[in-house]
Amino acid sequence: MHPTARIVLYLFSALVIPGLSFFGLGCTLGAVLVGIRRRVAAVSRLLWRTRWLFLLLFLGYAYSQPGEALWPAIAEYSPTREGLWLGASHALRLLVILLLLDFLVLAMPREPQLAGIYGLLQPFAFLGIAAERTTVRLGLTLQAMERPISERGRLSDLFQSEQPDHPETAAYSLTLVPWQKRDAVMLLTGIITLALLWHYA
Repeated sequence: MHPTARIVLYLFSALVIPGLSFFGLGCTLGAVLVGIRRRVAAVSRLLWRTRWLFLLLFLGYAYSQPGEALWPAIAEYSPTREGLWLGASHALRLLVILLLLDFLVLAMPREPQLAGIYGLLQPFAFLGIAAERTTVRLGLTLQAMERPISERGRLSDLFQSEQPDHPETAAYSLTLVPWQKRDAVMLLTGIITLALLWHYA
């Protein structure tokens, strides 16, 4: 699938998933787990980096949602049963969104990722958005973040400089991917499938 189509499908998925029923969520989760079966290590690192987000989301709902106290003996200091259920539900939806992020976007090499972002920004050129410049700047930033901290310098200098000094970034180029009919078919199929799950499941 074309990189831009993968990014668009992910963005649509992120909007739809919060409204899916548990059946639709289970179907989506099952399909994604099949797709990421060979990326267990990368997905594990992604989930580990977001562990505090899961914890804050879960505890936020557990203690803010009105309902029956889980431990009545400590009264207002106890999380509610309804809050725990709601927190677990939202944590599951966040899990599916992150797994989809890895499956559709992060699994791509860097060049296709940037080509996808360029394709996403290009239609907004009439708003004054320089798709090529913005994409290359993003690529330079990601490239700089991969270097040791002592060699990164200031990111603000990277964005302001027209001629980056680092030899790796000076030779940076953007490789575009041609759009094919099958990309449109696959994107449309994915969007329709998610829309049907959201509406009927």
